Amino acid sequence: MNKHEDLPDPDALIASTLSLMTGFVRTGCPRQATLVSRQLTYLQCYPDSQMPPILKSVARRLRAEWEQVLLTLPNSGGADGLVEMAKLH
Repeated sequence: MNKHEDLPDPDALIASTLSLMTGFVRTGCPRQATLVSRQLTYLQCYPDSQMPPILKSVARRLRAEWEQVLLTLPNSGGADGLVEMAKLH
């Protein structure tokens, strides 16, 4: 079994990540920021034949930036923070 078979289609993952980023700008929801960070991590896992190294490098840099965003969000720590944010929506 190929160790990369469990990864989603790379084009779909990029599109999904961009959509989550846009959604986060509208809502500021920590859950979306967490998903963006997770998907940027997935982008780094593809072999070079499926994801150009320059995109993997950009994903690595952006993930570090999104981790910083998560640290600055109010109530972003754990399930309790997500419950509090849900009350705001």
